[in-house]
Amino acid sequence: MKHLNSNILCAIAIRTTGSVAGKHKMLEIAIIPISKDCKVSKEILPFNILFRPDEIDIKRAEYSLVNDLVFKCMEQGCEYNDGAEMLEAWIRKLRLREYKKIM
Repeated sequence: MKHLNSNILCAIAIRTTGSVAGKHKMLEIAIIPISKDCKVSKEILPFNILFRPDEIDIKRAEYSLVNDLVFKCMEQGCEYNDGAEMLEAWIRKLRLREYKKIM
């Protein structure tokens, strides 16, 4: 990979309570910046957050897909709005130039 035109290449992983869109909720999001040589970036810290599911989400969870992640999220997770604010703050710290983005 020769260059990224000042965009930031990232590996993004999202884990949910199940596989049906609109029914299952996000439990975790991880964003790992990748350097130009396709290795984990040492210049930018990764972003990782757990979301606290509500009772309905727990009942709908496909436990074979999420194992004990649901229980970890119940103990350590944050509210969705708080997580969104943390993600926005992480992106602001990247100081991307205008029209540049995470890819």
